[in-house]
Amino acid sequence: DVDTFGFFWGGGGGGDGGAVFLVDGFPRSMDNLEGFERVMRECGALLGAVVLECPVEQLEERILERAKTSGRSDDNLESMRKRFVTFEKETMPVVKHLTDSERCPVHYIDGSANVENVWNDTSGIVKDILISDVISANAQLINAIAAADWTRFARLVDKDMLALTDNRSEGDEVDISAYAALEGGVIDDDDGLRRREIAVSEASVTLENNVAVVKYVREDIFDGGKERVRVEETRTWEFREGRWVNVHFSRVPRME
Repeated sequence: DVDTFGFFWGGGGGGDGGAVFLVDGFPRSMDNLEGFERVMRECGALLGAVVLECPVEQLEERILERAKTSGRSDDNLESMRKRFVTFEKETMPVVKHLTDSERCPVHYIDGSANVENVWNDTSGIVKDILISDVISANAQLINAIAAADWTRFARLVDKDMLALTDNRSEGDEVDISAYAALEGGVIDDDDGLRRREIAVSEASVTLENNVAVVKYVREDIFDGGKERVRVEETRTWEFREGRWVNVHFSRVPRME
């Protein structure tokens, strides 16, 4: 679908490419899905799918009621039943593929409910999808810190965060080892790396458009538990070009 892909490429008509879209009736077929995967691989991500279920009889009633004022030539029984057949033949295989392949979470909503309930269910699911995705990104970051894997860490953070810790200006190129400075306490006199485990608890997420704030209690466990450091950590994430990027963090000692 050239128009739909063009919409995505253009950031939905504006913006910086960090927007999240719920696209109605797409992908309608396996060709649509394959085209999306091929064209959008480098600039977008499929986070989830929402399927509205409703009895055919009720759909027919709704469409015939809409026909009274819509002015659409296809709002009639013959056209709508052809659309239902096409949906079962071309679109349901997409739903099955996404479910069987675990390509993304597939969520089902009772479309027979009233407009307000359907909207509330839909917006709630979309919010849950985004929260789950940013929590996953935060967990990847924590795991990278625990393993002192600064290459993986660097892929998840905005390098301009380094401007907070040294004399670099925003946008300057940085040595990847500099990211370790953001996570003090990893240096050990013996082997150069001080391994640790990290436990996270009491997590919460606040979501506003393409920005998420993740708050939690973080406990760094050194030397098998001989030393423990507990802090309250907050990380701000922005959704950019199909992925979450950590753009800011703060931490304060955890007061027991």
